[in-house]
Amino acid sequence: KYSGIQSELITTLRNILELIKAKSRLAIVGLDVVGSDLSNRPYVIAPFLRYAAEKGITNITYHAAEDFNDIIDGLRSLDELITFTEYKDSYWIGHASVLGVNVGKYYRERKLNVVCSRQTLLDNFIWLSRMCGLLKITEDPNLQRELKLKAEEQFKVIYPTLSVSADDYWDSMQLRGDLTEAVVEELQVASVFRSLRCNDARCKKARKNEKAKAYCHEYLKNNAKGDEIVLVRHTDAIIRLIEDVQKGMMKMISK
Repeated sequence: KYSGIQSELITTLRNILELIKAKSRLAIVGLDVVGSDLSNRPYVIAPFLRYAAEKGITNITYHAAEDFNDIIDGLRSLDELITFTEYKDSYWIGHASVLGVNVGKYYRERKLNVVCSRQTLLDNFIWLSRMCGLLKITEDPNLQRELKLKAEEQFKVIYPTLSVSADDYWDSMQLRGDLTEAVVEELQVASVFRSLRCNDARCKKARKNEKAKAYCHEYLKNNAKGDEIVLVRHTDAIIRLIEDVQKGMMKMISK
């Protein structure tokens, strides 16, 4: 699904580094990554940034969470950026507009409705559920059950031949930050690129899960059902949880 952009980015950086090597008076001061999270999420770009860090380029600004279908996937972009780039003190997050959005007002103006793809909706529900534990937010069993059922509803439409497991699907989401096998083979970088795979603890754990690997493999295929645009209406309880997660992420990032 993302092999083209990953291959292009890494090839471009390799060419620039070769040019600098030939012209010793040149140097890369830093990288400023600007684009739309709706087109290429942080996990798509993350292998490129890990490769840059390997080459000594660690002065990086990444503009994230400036555009989003829903506050949830805006917050999710920030989590992906921090996790999959193996975030360093020398990195800067540009704007992160989603952290400043008034959650209640945002959804009231939209009459609690959200329009996005089925795949985004599935990812958002699974991510929102798991962030309660990661951010130490008190979990409401009824709300967790609601999120699970909403996620399973989308999963069954997108992946009708696969058995549903929220735990395995969460793990599969942690594998998206690895460089795709197609790019590894195309560029023949396995022996020279130490950060082909993300070394975050969540990713290392997920790599031991064979079912998660199968889910990720299916995700990387183009899926018409996943691309279908749907309209959903968030409940008040989900909106309150989104607000709690936003506050929790602000605290986490401020550290």
